[in-house]
Amino acid sequence: MLTPAALLLLAAAPAADYPAFESELDRHLGEALQAFEERRYLAFEHARRQIERDMDHLADVLRGEPLARLHLVYTARAWLDGDEEALVAGLRGLRAVSPGFVLPGGWDEEGERLERLYREAVGAGPGPEARLPSHLVVDGRVAAEHLPLERACVVQIRNPAGSWTTWYVPPGESTRTWLETRAVVEKVPPAPAAPVPVPAGE
Repeated sequence: MLTPAALLLLAAAPAADYPAFESELDRHLGEALQAFEERRYLAFEHARRQIERDMDHLADVLRGEPLARLHLVYTARAWLDGDEEALVAGLRGLRAVSPGFVLPGGWDEEGERLERLYREAVGAGPGPEARLPSHLVVDGRVAAEHLPLERACVVQIRNPAGSWTTWYVPPGESTRTWLETRAVVEKVPPAPAAPVPVPAGE
């Protein structure tokens, strides 16, 4: 049982020290998608930023519905930004992780333009991949060595704390993503404030 002092220490510790579990991430994904459908865009952005904080230290590899919902949040962000290229890449990513994906019901009110972009994404398919000099988790595939070149994807790597650092990666960012993942893996703990005592006789 945790003592009051231990509880105070936990409360004072920064949230980033603890892994975000799938239930937390899923709650924030749900908040973001509901806000988007209700056109509460400030609330959507607030939830999306919380999702990004979760992505710094997820407790496990993303698969299934949470993975698809993460793709959907970033695809919605591209739609809000008016970035058709990122939107099509996001839709291609969604179709790759969830082959039966169709536009959510509330989205069809946006008219023919969105439907045209969706058909373009479906027709283009997932596209080619590039080999990377590293083992990453790409869209839930452990030890994947390839990163898509034309669609968005979710990349994860285990960090020194034991949790998973996660990125939503648009097309054309394979080099930057590889550099970022290497920086996470190679991160070393800071030097101790005082010398570590060495037992006598050693």
